[in-house]
Amino acid sequence: MNKLLSIFTNNIKQGQLLFKKNITLKNKSIYYQILSILKQEGLIYDFEYLQNTNQILVHLRYYKNFGVVRFLSNFKNFKNYQNISYLDLLQLEKFAPLIILDSSKGIITHFQAKSFKIGGQILFILY
Repeated sequence: MNKLLSIFTNNIKQGQLLFKKNITLKNKSIYYQILSILKQEGLIYDFEYLQNTNQILVHLRYYKNFGVVRFLSNFKNFKNYQNISYLDLLQLEKFAPLIILDSSKGIITHFQAKSFKIGGQILFILY
């Protein structure tokens, strides 16, 4: 899963550095879950499944000529952040506007984790 998350992060960042309107990703279920969160939080416009190529088309969002998702970091590779308790999550959220976790409830934001009062494994942090 680490490799998939790295590919996901790199493709989005690269697309925004090149000011692309859209990027394509391989069709992976974890991508759908993460893209749903990014869309819900207003960080991408939309995404859709391209049946003829078996890929996902992601419509990127920009604000004042900067990619909105440019500060998305994949934290799955760092041992210090791999597992985080609910109490630690409350401290970390002071420094990050969005944290995406893999938890017992699935892939969720830190806002959802707070409402469930659970922690999980940090997948991404948006600064």
